[in-house]
Amino acid sequence: MEHLGKALDRMALKQKLTIIKPDDVPTDQHPAIQTASSIPLQSVDKVCSVCQDAGWTRRDEFGPDTGYRSVLVPCPSCTPSRRAKQSELMQARLVDRLFGGSQFPYKARTWEFSTFPSDGDQSACNLVEHFVQMHKDMLDETSKRGLWLAGGLGRGKTGLSICALKEFMRAGHLSLFVSMPELMDRLRATFGKSSDETQDELLKVITQVPFLVLDDLGVEKPTTYVLERFYLIIDKRQRDGLYTILSSNLSTKDLEIYWRPQDLTDGEFHPGLRIVERIREYCIGVGIKGRNLREMGW
Repeated sequence: MEHLGKALDRMALKQKLTIIKPDDVPTDQHPAIQTASSIPLQSVDKVCSVCQDAGWTRRDEFGPDTGYRSVLVPCPSCTPSRRAKQSELMQARLVDRLFGGSQFPYKARTWEFSTFPSDGDQSACNLVEHFVQMHKDMLDETSKRGLWLAGGLGRGKTGLSICALKEFMRAGHLSLFVSMPELMDRLRATFGKSSDETQDELLKVITQVPFLVLDDLGVEKPTTYVLERFYLIIDKRQRDGLYTILSSNLSTKDLEIYWRPQDLTDGEFHPGLRIVERIREYCIGVGIKGRNLREMGW
């Protein structure tokens, strides 16, 4: 598959990361395996009626010394959208360079809401799908933009997270799936001299990509560094109104206990407690029950 940067260069930077419709996907390529670096690009731009896509227009100005004159100014009609597209393009290239696409596990290539096992937790599946329907057009200004999925091993947390992310990608949104332990390992590795990526670059992607899944929260060792970085990520994403799905084997109550230093009692302040309170403020909680779906190969 071509990476996003190559595809964009091939299209002469004229097209926007959007789309996938079922009719656009070749019959020999299941839509489930599309990633941010392989989604086809579709032009949706129209020629600006003010500047004819020149980017500039003329405006008459009067000065006491110069009198009336015509000056070139950025087009008031299309300049804001041009800047937004440039920002989106730069962000997409950074995601592609650091992560090589949306990072879906190979086993997830056929995972869809429609393939969720019938004896899995259908109520949880419906709640996750409802979250997608509320937010895939990015117009809902009232509902929480985070989702907390908690449940035992193999109950489908990762699977439902990926199903949701695929739907957001089909709606044209830049999306990313990241394992929390892997992310923290990569952040720590940036302190090494041989690292080819910087901590600032990684954090920029994680805090700015519009749709993000952070998988397996509560597996990482809760060092001071880990808790500080994670609070920064959650706080900024909530403040900026971005969409985040978090999955964990632990409830938020159990997560707070896991993060709590052993010399503290219940209720005493510690950095993990602050993160848990932010998660509860940011996220809708969904508990996932049912049988172990790994036994069924899903």
